[in-house]
Amino acid sequence: MLSIAVDGASMTMIHEMKMEGDMMKMHEVQGGLTIPAGKTVELQPKSYHVMLMGLKAPFMEGEEVKGSLTFAKAGKVDVDFEVVAASANAPMKH
Repeated sequence: MLSIAVDGASMTMIHEMKMEGDMMKMHEVQGGLTIPAGKTVELQPKSYHVMLMGLKAPFMEGEEVKGSLTFAKAGKVDVDFEVVAASANAPMKH
């Protein structure tokens, strides 16, 4: 997956969270997210997820937000994203 666009956000990034020692770290996935043929990758908190910046208005938990995924071979695919709250108890470092 090369990129993600979300209505209502001026910038989106694909991020990954992973443990490094005893610290949870988050970083942008450079060059897009590799999804092997015939496999799936789930976007979820504390793993691969979408970072939204420049929101025009706050999103509410449980709300569905329109967007699109762009793939190298399949092109652009329209999707609906469910807004979920990030866990407040996980230490993060950018």
